[in-house]
Amino acid sequence: MSKDKTFEKLRQFFRMKKGDVSQLHQKEYFQLTPEIEREICATDNSIQSRIKKLRELSEHVLYSHLEEIAIVKIYDHIVDLLRPEVPKEFRCVTFQFMRCIVQGQYETIVFMRRKIFLLIQTHNIVEDLVQRLELLQTLTKNGIDILHFEEDIVKFMMNWMKEVVDNNQTTLFLGILVNIIKYNAAHIDEDVLSLLVLNVCFLVLYKDQSLIPSCLDIFDAVVCYSTMSPEVLPNFIRTFCQLINMHTYSQTCWKIMKNVLGTHMGHASVHIMCNLLSIDPDVQERHTISPLRGAMFCVAQAMWGAKEFPNVRYTLSSVLGYMKSALTCHHPHCDHTMVAMEAANCLHLLFLKLGPRLGYHVWTCVLEVIEALVCVVENKKSKPLDPSTLTLARDALVECLTDIENLMLNRQFHGPERQVFVLIERCSHMLPEPLVLRLITYLTKGIEPVTSNWLDKMDSLLETYLRTDSRTKIRTKALEEVAIIFDHNCRLFETEILSLILKHVRDIHQDPDPVVRASAARLILKLCSDVQSPELTLKLMESLQKMLLRPYYCSDPPPVANDTDVQDVKVIVEGLVSLFSTNMYIMPSINVINAFSILAAHLEMHYKKPHVMESMASIRRKIFDCFLRIRVNGSYNVGYHDPPGKTKFSAFLQIDYLDSPTPPTIRIDEIRWKDESSSVQAPASSHSSGTGPSDTLTINDPDIATIVRDASDLRVEEREEDEEDLILDRASLKKKFIITLPRAPLKLPTPTKYPMAYISLSPAVQCIVIALRHDLDWTIVSFLLQEIPHSLRNRALVLTRYNNDVDDLAAALCNMILLPPTPGTGGVGGERRTPGPDTYRNAPGRYQKSQTTCLSGSRV
Repeated sequence: MSKDKTFEKLRQFFRMKKGDVSQLHQKEYFQLTPEIEREICATDNSIQSRIKKLRELSEHVLYSHLEEIAIVKIYDHIVDLLRPEVPKEFRCVTFQFMRCIVQGQYETIVFMRRKIFLLIQTHNIVEDLVQRLELLQTLTKNGIDILHFEEDIVKFMMNWMKEVVDNNQTTLFLGILVNIIKYNAAHIDEDVLSLLVLNVCFLVLYKDQSLIPSCLDIFDAVVCYSTMSPEVLPNFIRTFCQLINMHTYSQTCWKIMKNVLGTHMGHASVHIMCNLLSIDPDVQERHTISPLRGAMFCVAQAMWGAKEFPNVRYTLSSVLGYMKSALTCHHPHCDHTMVAMEAANCLHLLFLKLGPRLGYHVWTCVLEVIEALVCVVENKKSKPLDPSTLTLARDALVECLTDIENLMLNRQFHGPERQVFVLIERCSHMLPEPLVLRLITYLTKGIEPVTSNWLDKMDSLLETYLRTDSRTKIRTKALEEVAIIFDHNCRLFETEILSLILKHVRDIHQDPDPVVRASAARLILKLCSDVQSPELTLKLMESLQKMLLRPYYCSDPPPVANDTDVQDVKVIVEGLVSLFSTNMYIMPSINVINAFSILAAHLEMHYKKPHVMESMASIRRKIFDCFLRIRVNGSYNVGYHDPPGKTKFSAFLQIDYLDSPTPPTIRIDEIRWKDESSSVQAPASSHSSGTGPSDTLTINDPDIATIVRDASDLRVEEREEDEEDLILDRASLKKKFIITLPRAPLKLPTPTKYPMAYISLSPAVQCIVIALRHDLDWTIVSFLLQEIPHSLRNRALVLTRYNNDVDDLAAALCNMILLPPTPGTGGVGGERRTPGPDTYRNAPGRYQKSQTTCLSGSRV
């Protein structure tokens, strides 16, 4: 029992299954008989018969056991079949038979190994190269076992390499060589190994790329299992710096390079790569791939990569200096954009790992490298091998500058900030908007009167970031910063700064970007409120007026405006309304008068070319709201009515009036009819419509309405029996208008010590009249009809008119009552008829003509 257990344990130790007798089966002995010897020997036998016998014996020598003496005899009998005069196919059979002997009798052939190796070494027939390689592979177990020819095989392989490469059998050859180095490195002399490395470097750089994986295996074996001489290290490093550029082999190359850097050769390797970055261009061959990029990558990984290499003792400033040299050299066959891209990627890695810990001196070196990067990217003469490389280099450069910007924002940058912003300014056209916005803020801080050429700097700022740059946010930021500069220095240098601003915004109305125009409009409006010089203010107002006229003259014919295109118009209108309402209480009043005139002129353009701004009712309503808030006190001072508060009147602005002790009178000069107009002089007569004396003007016409005017309102009472029977026929109807005007106590302006300015409201009234006649937007018409009475309650405002403005207003209101509906008619240049239900835009759902009649009639 104990013996069985012991035998079972032995089986388990050798992982043998129970009952598996075949594993214990030994080869059968094959005896070489004299008869067999006679058949394979050269005596009295033809080559054909001998070859036939070898084919028969192949299976026996492969699977049976022969004595070593029998193997020696067989070898001696068949070696003559490998002579050159023997046909090739017979030699192939002989080599195949010898492979079977080696493979089947591997443990038996001990002393025969060297004899077979010498056969392979001395057999110089090129046609048998493959058979020799296969026999050597079998003899050495693919390079693992080189017993009895350790000293000779590597030299033989080196001498044989050229012949193998020329016959395209390199893959099998290199596979044997890898195992020879890996398993027998101790038997290889240093000089032989150096020659081997040089030959493999030659294969990598000058032969088929399909050999690269096998060559890399040889390099890996040399680094891991042997020692490389210093003489061959430069060629080895150069080869790897070129191979690492290939994406397919980059990971394998870096793995081998890490092994080199981790050895005692690490510092020497970095030194070689640094010298490679500053190498003389004449040394480079025309047909080699530039190793600069690979050297830059490896040096960066060795200095500040994920893995630390204690043997590398270079400083950051030294390495950065070599990187700068690589970027500034004029290499004739180097793709500088590719090198620049790699340098930027290396710097990005440096910032991520060591950015907050870098000192001032290192940052200075870093910025010098970035400056060289900018030069490469901006160099128009540099033609990259791949057009996309330039884009990649620019993106990498932008990423570097963004990293530095983030460090500055986090207060982790310890270098010269001024030099950083100089670089950002130099390549601002390719940087993202946040960096350029921060750059503009920085440049603005340096534009002060105490600095030299500060006006030139301001001019350069506007030229670069307002007129040259096409990005909206950057252009608007430039305008905002210019406003800040003006606020800080306007008291002493108002004229100089404004002249410079006007130089750049004079033609801003031609800019296609509505957001930029709107931003420029805000700046100009701000300047109009703050500037004291009338001449400069007038120029600013001219720029605003050009921007307001842009929608009408930007093309021929002008297109229909939309909300996006008229952003600047809305800003200007709101700004001028605000300027008019706030600046009338300060001097000079010319700004208020100009603002009023521009608003009135713009409103008039709405009706001269109605199709352009017909949908911009909000702009018209804003202007009308401003006009209808104007008030005049008893001294004819102009004020602005603000509903939440009281009306405040200006001490510097008055409405225009006649210098006469008698108050002006109101006249209704004409009422426009369908095809004619009549001007009726009102004979003086006396009627009483209230308490107190009054002047009564009576106009004899068909009796249809009585217009009663008291001290605070103008009311129309319409008397008719049937509204549907109302016909506009002066011959068949008799109307009678009774105009009752109370005698209002009017005062002449009180003398004041301040210089007084005068403003005429006639343009505003005429715009209101035109709107009542021609505007087809119900929101505007209803707004006017609701707000006009509030203005007419201001007696001084109404009674200061010397022309027919109030008459035109009343006539327009009367036309809205009296004239019959004519849908779809109207427009500038012809008399507008009362719109019908299908004419008004934005009208209520159940719009009736009586609604307009009631609204306008109540206002009259």
